[in-house]
Amino acid sequence: MFILIWAHMKQLKVGLPDYLREELERVAASSGKSLADEVRVRLEASFESEASDAETRALAAAVDNLAKLVRLQTGHKWHKHAAANRVMRYAITGRLARLKPEGEPVFRPDELPKNRPAAPGSDDPETMGLALEAIDFHAPARTSLDQSHELFEKTKCESKELNKDKKS
Repeated sequence: MFILIWAHMKQLKVGLPDYLREELERVAASSGKSLADEVRVRLEASFESEASDAETRALAAAVDNLAKLVRLQTGHKWHKHAAANRVMRYAITGRLARLKPEGEPVFRPDELPKNRPAAPGSDDPETMGLALEAIDFHAPARTSLDQSHELFEKTKCESKELNKDKKS
């Protein structure tokens, strides 16, 4: 995340089409921000999104597009209807299956970092994935990697429960 130092800010005159300015004004008003703050936040977010690799950005765009397609297919938003949610789940799982690299989904003993944010001691992809999802779910929006490590402590119980369930 960028840290703004107000003393070093410079104004920039930018021309915008009317529809874009109106949309920015509407969103800024509904969130209680000034127009300048709304533009600044959105510009910063665009740079932050570029920090991900191209494949991750493409997957995020695909998930957004799949949500739109699920609504067209089912007439429901994926987060408002249980069956539409299931359609979305299968769509995302299908996309990830298409993108799977060659090889078996296992980690060699020396392949994983020693200090990991989730499921320490486990090399099971499902356990790790579910533990990482729990960390992300409990994280406030736009957390840094350091904040995610802190959140791991809060979700450690969930991770332990996942390991117990896998063993039983």
